[in-house]
Amino acid sequence: MRKIAIVVVIVALMLGCENPFQEEDDTGTAPVIDDLALTRNGASVRTTEFYIGDTLTFYVFCTDPDTDMSVIDVEIVSADSDEYYQKDSIALPETDNTEPVWTNSEPSTIVGPAGDYIVKATITDDEGNTSNTWEISIDVLE
Repeated sequence: MRKIAIVVVIVALMLGCENPFQEEDDTGTAPVIDDLALTRNGASVRTTEFYIGDTLTFYVFCTDPDTDMSVIDVEIVSADSDEYYQKDSIALPETDNTEPVWTNSEPSTIVGPAGDYIVKATITDDEGNTSNTWEISIDVLE
């Protein structure tokens, strides 16, 4: 009788608990963009107004508990049609990415045409998790 009770307890424990030998399919935690700042022509002041020929530098402020961020994508699309205008992808170093801010080392040149645009930023980590999308509306002037 005692052996049956022990077997029942063991089976109940096995059914109620996870298998300690099974590998987890953990894809980690997605990065989070906390802020996006844009500057013009190397200035240190945020702006949302650019002239054709200006350079745009972006600063992506972010966190990632897993410290495995791999790519930052920043794209500029037309506000009127969501038509693709320009895209920058920055491959991050293959080390623990604990930096709270990333920037494009070579600023993007605004080539026009004049109009309203949206700058969108996302981050992807090594596991394929994608962050929230951060958007800023900008005006391109002649």
